[in-house]
Amino acid sequence: MNEHSYPTDQTIKIPGVTKPIPIGSITHCKGDGNYTRVYLQGLQKPIIATQTLKLFESQLPNFLRVSKSTLISLHSSPPITRTNGHV
Repeated sequence: MNEHSYPTDQTIKIPGVTKPIPIGSITHCKGDGNYTRVYLQGLQKPIIATQTLKLFESQLPNFLRVSKSTLISLHSSPPITRTNGHV
């Protein structure tokens, strides 16, 4: 396992989805009030969850809240570098 992968046993249960979702397959989440759209690798349409983005933020390791409504996986995003004081 390299530094950019999750153990295969790390999953998250999303209400309304029968099988737990592997955390490593989540690319990002978008909050919309009391709902969250969960985007997975290989799927065009997100899973709509009846949970807040704040709850997902507390349950997902190695995810970064980049705005009030967006949470991204640090493992599926390109590296962010800082040059001359700008990101």
